[in-house]
Amino acid sequence: MRRSRGGAAFYVETLLLVLFLLASLTVLVQILGAAKRTSREARELSTAVNIAQNAAELFAARGCNVAVTCIKNSEKAEEFVRCARDKGCCAEYFTCDAGNHDNAARVTSLVMGKFGSIDVLVNNCGISEYALIQDITPDMWKRMIKTNLDSVYNFVNCVAPSMISRKSGAIINVASMWGLTGGAMESHYSAAKAGVVGFTKALAKELCYSGITVNCVAPGPTDTDMMKESFSEEELKLLEKEIPFGRLAAPSEIAEGIYYLAFARTVTGTVLNMSMGMGLD
Repeated sequence: MRRSRGGAAFYVETLLLVLFLLASLTVLVQILGAAKRTSREARELSTAVNIAQNAAELFAARGCNVAVTCIKNSEKAEEFVRCARDKGCCAEYFTCDAGNHDNAARVTSLVMGKFGSIDVLVNNCGISEYALIQDITPDMWKRMIKTNLDSVYNFVNCVAPSMISRKSGAIINVASMWGLTGGAMESHYSAAKAGVVGFTKALAKELCYSGITVNCVAPGPTDTDMMKESFSEEELKLLEKEIPFGRLAAPSEIAEGIYYLAFARTVTGTVLNMSMGMGLD
């Protein structure tokens, strides 16, 4: 497949979009100053799912072959694959626990066997949780780091060697504005996402000599199903007043940022701040 950017041709044989659709989680939500524990059923989507779905659809709509991974909520992955194939695109999904290195290695091998190469890797695995530091248990901490940070290492470690051998590729990691500024009652989430930012910058320095770009996006409050289910209409209006742009970001806007970084061949080591003006110094 041939892509052209600014008169320069960029060839893409196969695109792997690793989008981890995690929908079953427990969230600690601060509502009107009180900590409230809310359980999410498997059918309910996290922010990661909404961003993942929009990004996958965008890549497929623009002619890329797409492979998605999910650990739960396979109905969404199957729906995406079915729609992409109906439009003439090559799409596959694989069940995978991204926080497990053996799982990541297995899926990488399967995708390479199916498509021959992996040109773009998008690490979008994520869960969020609200909790005071004294309420964060060791298990909660480990689960957060495993899902939000270990998963990024696992797939990069498995995919990077083939990119290095070809001297071509793009890696995009999904972080968060809280990885840049820190968020109260989200210390474990903030730590994991800050790790993603640091990992991205270090990798960019390491892999640039192999022609590989490594960047990340840092979304702020995003208009997702989880936001609408976690906050009342009044609370969302109050949140929007705190956002300089006066509104939540749309998942499709985050997807556009991911797509841009996939083909921006002169950009590496960048954190694309998509926080709608929040957290700026």
